[in-house]
Amino acid sequence: MLQNSTISQNKQHLIFDRAHKAYQMYLAVKLHFMSDKYDITKHRGRVMTSKSSFAYSNKKFLFNKFADKFDNKQQMAQYLIANFAYGAWGNTDIVYGTSESDENFKEWNRRQQSMTQIFKQDLSKIRLHFETNNMSLESDLDAKFPRVPDLFQLYLGKHITLETLVILDNHHSFLDNWKTNLGSLFSDEIRRVIKARPFVKFDRIKTEPIYVGFIQEF
Repeated sequence: MLQNSTISQNKQHLIFDRAHKAYQMYLAVKLHFMSDKYDITKHRGRVMTSKSSFAYSNKKFLFNKFADKFDNKQQMAQYLIANFAYGAWGNTDIVYGTSESDENFKEWNRRQQSMTQIFKQDLSKIRLHFETNNMSLESDLDAKFPRVPDLFQLYLGKHITLETLVILDNHHSFLDNWKTNLGSLFSDEIRRVIKARPFVKFDRIKTEPIYVGFIQEF
C-alpha cells in the first residue's frame, strides 16, 4: 500500500509540474507579445510564478489539460506564439483550445512551410495597390501619424500577412520607425509584428532576389 501511495504521489507531482511549466510558458509568451520590456529570447522564458499559489488554483487543471494537447514543449510554444502573433491578446481561450486557436496554429504552420511563396504573392498585391494608387513605397514606409501607411492598412485588412511585414522589415527596416511615428493608436498591432520577428523563419537567400526585383519594378 505504501508503495502504491508513493507511486501515486510521484505521478501527481509529475502532473502538477507539467501543468506549472505549461503555465509558465503561457505567461512568458504572453509577456513577450504584450510588453515592450520583456523579450522571451533574452529571458529564455523565465517568469516569476508561485508554485504554492498555482497549487491552490483551478489553473493547474486547465493547464494540465492544455499540456495534454501536445507531443512536446516546442509544439506547445509554437501554438502559443501562433495565437498571440495572430491577435489573441492574453485570451485564456487559447488554453481552452477553441477551434479558432487551433486554426491559428494550423495557419501558422502552413505559412511557415510556404514562406517564400506567400512572400511573393503578398508582394504582388502590394505592387498592384501602389501602382493603382500611384504611390511611393519609400514615402509610405516613412509615414507619420496621423497618416497610416497603406502597407500597414493592407496588413490590418488581412490582404497581406504578418510574415510578409517581418520579411520586408528584415530587408528594409521600418517597423521600429512605425512604432515611433504612428503614435499609441496602433502600438499594440505594431508591437505584435515586431515581437513576432524572432519566430518568423525564412530563407533570406531566397527572399533577397525577390525583394530586389520587387523594389526595382517600382
